[in-house]
Amino acid sequence: MSETEAPERSETAILQKRFAAALMPNYGVPPVAISRGSGCRVWDPDGREYLDLIAGIAVSSLGHGHPALIEAVTRQVARVAHTSNLFLHEREIELAEKLAGRGYRVVPHLAARSVASDAHLAEIVERLRACGVDDLFVPGGDASHPAGPFEGALPLLERLAAMGGPFGQVGITGYPESHPKIHDDITIQAMWDKRRYASYIVSNVTFDAAGLGRWIGRIRARGVTLPLQVGLAGPAERTRLLRMAAVAGASESARFITRHPGWILRFWVPGGYSPDRLLDRAAPVITAPDAGVAGLHLFTFNQLQQAEQWRRAALERTGTDNRQRLAG
Repeated sequence: MSETEAPERSETAILQKRFAAALMPNYGVPPVAISRGSGCRVWDPDGREYLDLIAGIAVSSLGHGHPALIEAVTRQVARVAHTSNLFLHEREIELAEKLAGRGYRVVPHLAARSVASDAHLAEIVERLRACGVDDLFVPGGDASHPAGPFEGALPLLERLAAMGGPFGQVGITGYPESHPKIHDDITIQAMWDKRRYASYIVSNVTFDAAGLGRWIGRIRARGVTLPLQVGLAGPAERTRLLRMAAVAGASESARFITRHPGWILRFWVPGGYSPDRLLDRAAPVITAPDAGVAGLHLFTFNQLQQAEQWRRAALERTGTDNRQRLAG
């Protein structure tokens, strides 16, 4: 009997047969069925015990059945369950407050289209400033309909300026790989319009060194001189990305792939993706004196440990300071 097979008459084997008859086996028939858990241990329907070292994909392991966890999850789900990062919610701000209070440098992302009103914005600003946040990143946000008066990032930035500029640093978005819905000319003009209210630009992920060079040339030619953090995908396992897409749900995954087909293709080309190879190709572009590249913004794809290990190794190899920013 292989290690993926259960005894023919076991409860696990029965579930495996039902699985094979009803579901598409994208990753094969799972070898273990989990029926309950306690702490860091789980049991299958046949009573076999396992130490849970996997927990899930793109999640944090908090164990199973702890009374405090049950109470917290029950309380939260009774109010609202999962929400996308495209929307603003209070728990996100509370987490930023706690991290800042423990000494971490927090840069909250405030999607303009998720802010409901001027009063809502004032409340957010007050809470962030009270816990020492002095750096804010302001994208427009992809919500189909704005929650309040801010159609995009520019009017919110103007409102922040009218409030006296409560944050010492403000970041805005850039798109070296074209925005799926907005023409390049418009996104570059938008950076020009927002430049007086911003301190730096963070670009979206790019996998094209030559395209990055052309894009930097265009924004500098337009007169946008803000320091640039180049968006770089950290080391990412193909299977991990597939699993993340599956967990995210069909609709969100389909929308992501539709909006970013180039990203998917570049991860699956022969040889795969390597941040080191991309940086080698992009080195002449990002080190040019007139490029104004201040550092990298590292996208982790929820593979935080691998991304941090790569980041530290890269800093040691190059002997540079800690300028890279880490994004989830």
